[in-house]
Amino acid sequence: MKTILIFASILILTAGVFAQKESVPFVLESEPVLVSPGNITEHAGKLFPKLVFQEANIRAVLQFFAETGDVNLVIDPPVDAKVNLKLYNITWETGLTSILNTYELVITQDGNVYRVQNLEDYRQRITEARDYNKKQQELLPLETKIVELNYADASNMTQVIQQAMSERGEIIVDSRTNSLIIKDIRETFPKIDSLTLALDTETPQIRVSAKIVNVDKSYIRQLGVQWGATGNNVQPYDQSVGIDVSPTTPPPMGSVRWGIVSGDYNINAEINAMVSDNVGEVVDNPEIVTLDNQEATLKSGDQVPVSMLDEAGNIVTVYYNAGVELTVKPHVTSQNRVALDVIVTKNDYREGTSGQYIIIEREATTSCIVDNGGALVIGGISSKGVDKTNSGVPVLKDLPILGRLFRYDSTDKTDTELVIYITPYIILPESTVDNY
Repeated sequence: MKTILIFASILILTAGVFAQKESVPFVLESEPVLVSPGNITEHAGKLFPKLVFQEANIRAVLQFFAETGDVNLVIDPPVDAKVNLKLYNITWETGLTSILNTYELVITQDGNVYRVQNLEDYRQRITEARDYNKKQQELLPLETKIVELNYADASNMTQVIQQAMSERGEIIVDSRTNSLIIKDIRETFPKIDSLTLALDTETPQIRVSAKIVNVDKSYIRQLGVQWGATGNNVQPYDQSVGIDVSPTTPPPMGSVRWGIVSGDYNINAEINAMVSDNVGEVVDNPEIVTLDNQEATLKSGDQVPVSMLDEAGNIVTVYYNAGVELTVKPHVTSQNRVALDVIVTKNDYREGTSGQYIIIEREATTSCIVDNGGALVIGGISSKGVDKTNSGVPVLKDLPILGRLFRYDSTDKTDTELVIYITPYIILPESTVDNY
């Protein structure tokens, strides 16, 4: 009976010891960090008029620098050499650095104690520490954690999260709940949580408003826009300098001009004034809301039926988009401004022979940075037209035959320019769309 009690007591004590060992968390062995002699003492600039060492033991030389620099230096036992050195007007830092480089020594820090060791020994310790940590990690149990994402796409986060995981870690994407199922050792989860907190943020939204206005060419100079550049592919980053990059042959859209106006420029007031003075007409005002760095398309125009012959000789009708199409990719910068990548396409048409239409395609691109609420202004898209009017004496001008005596026809040629204002508005998470 006593034997059974003793054996049971041993089992209980043994189980308690093992349970205590398992509860102790594993701590990775830290790698020693190299330090420079100039960073270990405030006496690094101390000047020695003359330093002479002849067949001196390097341990004694290092001890001399420890005492003169008021530094706690511990020297590894393998460090051994004879020093022959004669230096003049040398600082404490330069002298010690010269000895370390000559004899391939390095200094590592442990609190306020600095350890001098051979470079090869240091490299070996680093390798051993990494191997030890790797083997210890292989013995640790794996745990599972579910990381729920509010804003970021789980599929796009996997590559970033994997940088914080161990080699044994696994990650699964649950697209239904936009979550990450992570299986790894416990020590990696704080780094994963830190990355998730920094990256899982709400993406800014941007409202892009475009005002397309037909303006009389004679009024263009009065718009108040400082045109920064002209041409087909320009980058109007510096609006203070006028740049003329127009090619020798006219580009597809004519001489396209780009300009930037600040938020103080009242676009609506300018457009209303043009309309009131009969020098401008608002063609369209498309708007769209898109996410940061997401491309958006704004269209304004009609579909024109064009008849053509197919391979069998049959007449088929194809519809083409005629009007203005804007492709905008906005990005909110760190200065709370908006970078815009813009492609503007202007498709026009004119009547050809046999009642068909000829489609004229024009396109230009640019990249620029504008203020929140400012505007990128695109000009130079010319168009000419003919307005035919029929005037005369009411009633009498509509009489058969005799009506010609009481009416007259007039033809007015119009020369206008299409001006497009593209204005981005940053929508903050707690703001409303109407708060501009």
